[in-house]
Amino acid sequence: MIAFISILVLSTGDLKVYAQEPTPGITFSWSEETFTFSVDQVWDGTPEVLNFTGEYADDYIHWNHYYNGTGDTWVREDVVTNHFANFSYFYNGSKTGYIKLNFTLEVYRVDISIGTSGKVIWMAVKSGIMEYEKHVGNETSYIDYHEDYHQQINTTYNVYNTTTWEVMDVWSEIKDVYGHENHTYGPTVTEWDETAWRTVEFSTPLFLIMQVYTTEKKDKIAWANVFHDFIFYKDKDNDGIYSIGDTSSPINTMNMYIGDELTGVMRPLAEKVESRKEKPLYNSSYTYQTPSDRTIKEFASSIKFTAPVMIDNEISWDIIYPDFPLDASIRDQDLPIQEWFNIPTNASYDHTSPSTFSYQFDYKIDDTQADLDITLDLPKITNKTLYDAVQGYGLSFPQYNYFLSTFDIKEETPIDLTFPADTFDFVSNNSVVATFDMMKKNNYTVYDYPKPLENTISVAEGASVNKLVAGLAETSLDPGNVFSSLVYGIKSVVDSDKTFTAQDDLLRIQTQNYPLWGGERFVHDPTLSIYYEDYTTEVGDNITQAIIWGFPTGIVIGIVITVVSIEIVRKRKKFVE
Repeated sequence: MIAFISILVLSTGDLKVYAQEPTPGITFSWSEETFTFSVDQVWDGTPEVLNFTGEYADDYIHWNHYYNGTGDTWVREDVVTNHFANFSYFYNGSKTGYIKLNFTLEVYRVDISIGTSGKVIWMAVKSGIMEYEKHVGNETSYIDYHEDYHQQINTTYNVYNTTTWEVMDVWSEIKDVYGHENHTYGPTVTEWDETAWRTVEFSTPLFLIMQVYTTEKKDKIAWANVFHDFIFYKDKDNDGIYSIGDTSSPINTMNMYIGDELTGVMRPLAEKVESRKEKPLYNSSYTYQTPSDRTIKEFASSIKFTAPVMIDNEISWDIIYPDFPLDASIRDQDLPIQEWFNIPTNASYDHTSPSTFSYQFDYKIDDTQADLDITLDLPKITNKTLYDAVQGYGLSFPQYNYFLSTFDIKEETPIDLTFPADTFDFVSNNSVVATFDMMKKNNYTVYDYPKPLENTISVAEGASVNKLVAGLAETSLDPGNVFSSLVYGIKSVVDSDKTFTAQDDLLRIQTQNYPLWGGERFVHDPTLSIYYEDYTTEVGDNITQAIIWGFPTGIVIGIVITVVSIEIVRKRKKFVE
């Protein structure tokens, strides 16, 4: 496993404190502060091997919507898929080199304490500076994945009149699909001998959520969640999700941004980048700023934060990033390059599709559990060319999650590359201690769709990403989104608690997928839940058959040591309820 050394420094500085009679056992506060985070990682070239086989079975449900050719009817497909598969997986890889990663972030911070049971730390970035240094000497990799599967697909078709929205016709079909996945990547041996440096000044909606709590069985659990960007995808296999890692192209690595269904990425982001690279035979460097005619400070100062308030046992707050520029690209491999789209580097503000991103957070607490609802209110794309380019694609919302526990922690998940699911349960000491719940509130609303002033309610599809993808994200610290490394900030909180001796850790990636989108505004509010007392999952006795016990040591590619340092160096403002 990865070895960590963590440091936490907390300086209170000048505080302005406003207090009222709190609800018994619950206190909360907010502040603006500077959060400094760093990770140093070294690879020593030790070969690592991962080799396993197995089978899995599951059912999943999703909806599809589309117009027919005449445009006067709307068809909804309700699809129930029964999925069974046998699989085998072999991985062998090694690497030499190192990564040094430093963040200095100006953040809004909300703290919630629930008696002695737990606490929540929420941070939203205003602006920051990232410093990145990476050297890779050489790298070897071989991946061999096989899967035989059988799907029984049960589809009910509902045809609606788009004027009256009355049901015109209903029928059902059953289809059996048998298939085989066979992916072999490598073996590859690459002599890189390359060092890269990058400094990025930025402002972006970047969220780090940390929760620490004690269960009824006295297990201590620490959970960090990071989310930042959105992925455009083409649902080629018609399962409602972005299928990560499933690709027909020869590759020697795997991450969130590899797959035949990937068509693009969208990030609300203003940045100024300085980068250089050195190799034995040549050096290169570049500098750019997007937007080219606005400063990072301007965007940071425009952010609107609404301080938390508590009504009964629910605490609510929100944050808005108004008229933020987009870093967006469409690179659909099924289209000619001439039809691809990119927000160009050094683009002016008017060419970055300025859009307002709103996020609301509601933390509800009772005697046995706490639920954090994250309401995403994402805008219609304002750039006409980009809006036209995303038609027909879905939107996927990745979330990176890192757990630490005083007892073994595991996740109930299939082992294939990406698999649809309604809930993702995490288990410690034979009890479910945390879950992503897409079942209670899986509907999302697409506004002005299929036409202005008419809104469509559709179903968000959850998915669990293969542990190999998560493992490589953990070891590379740059799985296409370097901001995901902030998830390790939970180590600082654990290290400051002398009663918390971590025995296990688990990095997992889940996605929420919106197959119906089309560039329009949409709103959704998925839930993150933690449990203080025993929680019984519906799978009952079968739960142990689907459990993945952390990460096998073979996932980590020759790591010597990872050093994590987190400092909160200044509290400028603080308000306490």
